[in-house]
Amino acid sequence: MKILGAIGMVGAVIMIFAGVDMARIVSQATAQGSAPSIAEVFYNAMGWGFIGLGIFCIMLICVVAFREVRQAEGGKRVNKSPILDAHGRTTADYDKAVELDLDNGDAYCKRGDAYEEMGEYGKAIADYSKAIELDPNHALAYFNRGCAYGEIGKYEEAIADYSKAIELNPNDALAYYNRGLAYHETGDVSEAVSDLEKCIGLSTDPELTHDARQALAEIKKSP
Repeated sequence: MKILGAIGMVGAVIMIFAGVDMARIVSQATAQGSAPSIAEVFYNAMGWGFIGLGIFCIMLICVVAFREVRQAEGGKRVNKSPILDAHGRTTADYDKAVELDLDNGDAYCKRGDAYEEMGEYGKAIADYSKAIELDPNHALAYFNRGCAYGEIGKYEEAIADYSKAIELNPNDALAYYNRGLAYHETGDVSEAVSDLEKCIGLSTDPELTHDARQALAEIKKSP
């Protein structure tokens, strides 16, 4: 679209210059005292037509460009709430969901995600814990709480939560990866290696597999 706009702009400018030149030639002929012929009148009309068309094209291109900018800005509106999750929803949205259904573990889990996204790990852990209280088999809440614990350096708690998430979902390659890293942070190299190898065996995500192989290689070569 930008290329077409640039081409259109160049074409419009050329039409304007061509029109001006055509009108100038006719004006010079008229200034010499001779009556303009039908061909010269037509030539003059074409010149002014080119000028008008060129100006119209430039205005049209500017209007289209302005609309595209406005649409782009509209798609990038920034919510002024201080807490946003990855999808642009605010904790206020989840506050409302929690108010409407106090037994909704998913609402607490999602609000916890929003808090964690903003680095409010204490609040995130509290919401994940509430989600687990409401649903003791909420694997995602255990996993996310483990992530939050890991962010604040509570690796033992993180390992416990990842272990529960794995118990509920034995094929969760990412949980094995995160638990392996947490084990490494505690100095338990053998468990870290075991978990990373398990992650590689389960993973269907090339990026996760690459990261697990890289982490495993670094752990194995460290003294």
